Amino acid sequence: MSNFHSVVPEKYLKIMDPKDRQRLGKAGRTQKEIAHANYVKSERKIHDQFISFLRRHELPYVHSDPTKKSSIAPGHPDFLVTRGRIGVYIEFKIPPHQLSTVQVEYINFLLQNDNEVHVVLETAPGAALQTASDIITATFGL
Repeated sequence: MSNFHSVVPEKYLKIMDPKDRQRLGKAGRTQKEIAHANYVKSERKIHDQFISFLRRHELPYVHSDPTKKSSIAPGHPDFLVTRGRIGVYIEFKIPPHQLSTVQVEYINFLLQNDNEVHVVLETAPGAALQTASDIITATFGL
C-alpha cells in the first residue's frame, strides 16, 4: 500500500465534503478508509477459503458476512459450524484489529452457556485458516 494515493493531500481529504470526495473515486479515500477496505477484503478472503473447507467436508454452518451490516446479534462470531448436536463458534481476527467490547461480552455469554468458541488470528498468511481448519477437524473427527 502506497502512502501516496492521490493528488489531494490527506489533511484536505479529511475535511472535504464526503460527496466531493466520492466524486474522486478511490483517490478520494483517506488512508484510514483504504486500510479498512483492505482489512475487509483480507477477512472476506479468509472467510471464503473457510467456507470452501466446510463445503468440502459437507458441514452445515452459519456465516456472518464481514462486508455487510450484520442482521444477527451484535458481537456474534463470524461462523457457527455444526454437526449433529455439536457446534463450534469461530471468530477470525486480522491483527492489529481486536475483539470489540460487544464481541467480548457476547463470546463470554456463549462460553457461560457451555458453547465452544475460538478466536483465530491471522498472524501469518494462512495461519487463521489453518488454525480454524484444525479446530474443526479435531472437533468433528474429519
